Amino acid sequence: MIKTISVMIIVLISAMAYIQHNVYETTAIKEAKDDTVEYYLIGMLIEKNKYLETTEPNNYKINVKLGILYEIYKDSKNAEIQYKLAMSKAPYNEYEPVSKLSSLYIGQNKLYEAQKLMDDIKEKPDKKLIKYKAEIYFKLGEQYYNMGDYSTSIEKYQKSLFYYERIHSAKVEYLKECLASAYTYLAETYVDELKIQEAIEALLTANAYVDAPIIKYKLALLLMKNDPDSAYKYFQEVYKEEPSIIDFDVYFDFLTALSKAAEDIGNIAESELYSYKAKKFKEYFQANILSVDDVKVEMAEGAMKFNRWNKKCTLNLIFQLKNTSTNNLNSLFVYITFKDENGTITDYFNQIIDVKDPLKAGSISPIINIKTIKKQDKGEDIPSNIVAEVYVSKIENSYKIHLITLPIDEKKKEESNLIIKTKRFLQKLSLQY
Repeated sequence: MIKTISVMIIVLISAMAYIQHNVYETTAIKEAKDDTVEYYLIGMLIEKNKYLETTEPNNYKINVKLGILYEIYKDSKNAEIQYKLAMSKAPYNEYEPVSKLSSLYIGQNKLYEAQKLMDDIKEKPDKKLIKYKAEIYFKLGEQYYNMGDYSTSIEKYQKSLFYYERIHSAKVEYLKECLASAYTYLAETYVDELKIQEAIEALLTANAYVDAPIIKYKLALLLMKNDPDSAYKYFQEVYKEEPSIIDFDVYFDFLTALSKAAEDIGNIAESELYSYKAKKFKEYFQANILSVDDVKVEMAEGAMKFNRWNKKCTLNLIFQLKNTSTNNLNSLFVYITFKDENGTITDYFNQIIDVKDPLKAGSISPIINIKTIKKQDKGEDIPSNIVAEVYVSKIENSYKIHLITLPIDEKKKEESNLIIKTKRFLQKLSLQY
């Protein structure tokens, strides 16, 4: 009887192993064949549309479809042929084929050819044409931006902005951000070439497009020597909006220099004012502000456990921080936002360092272990692609510094001793059999 049961158990285990092996094998084969199947289906669609072209030889839309399919099929030569055929068949006020061909050329880095196609079309009060031109010039701007040619990217972005503004597109604000970014990087190239005035003008233009503290801060740094009044104005604005990006030593020395300059010309009241501001800035900065280089993540690991019975999602994060500043940290708050692909799962907030146990300059904190639980509502999916965004600040509700965004992987449930012993027993039976 015992022998019969053992044989049955072994047969069952063998069957399960065989099924599992076949499932894994089938999955692997499926993944390997996905691309092949996709290309096969695209090939069938190409043949279908080629047949349709013979029945409707003047229908340019069929050639556009063929061009798109050939692009997906990674056959740019035939895609170009089809778009050109579509252009020859399309009515005078239809611009989709030329737009598709321009986009194809941009993807191939044939930027001159792409722009010429658009430039050859005369300006018309046609909303579709204006939109196509706006899109193509934006793509050209992006391509030149990625190549590091910021002057040309600015030229293309400005053309794109001109067209988008004509049709009151929602992309106008985004284009302004792109222009501000391009002008900021252009300013950096000017600084490298010691063209300081050109760099200042580029940053002033960037600031006109987007009101961003980092642009004002760069302006303040460049204006300190020749235009200290304007530099002070920009420093003050940055200090109010985003003080953490200010280099303490630079700003403190600047205020001290202003105080000395006022004293030298006999303006004692102004000298004392700057001296007082330097002192108060130092006190406030040391008490409240973390700069981007004051704290670093020394070690960080995260895991997620999901209980399918009670729908509880347990998120665990352990990390260590290093005080890389020259001063002791007497207070530190941590803010953690756990997110998945659908948005925020849960938040965590706590004070991890206080005056009783400060984090000394150059030292590493003890391991900080954070655990938070979120119960999923009925019908909600299991969280996936989870990340933890970690921020710190010196005081509660002050400006936070982003330290790290860490992926959180699901931790597989460890097998219990009973399951392990059962597996060993079954393996032993199998060997005996």
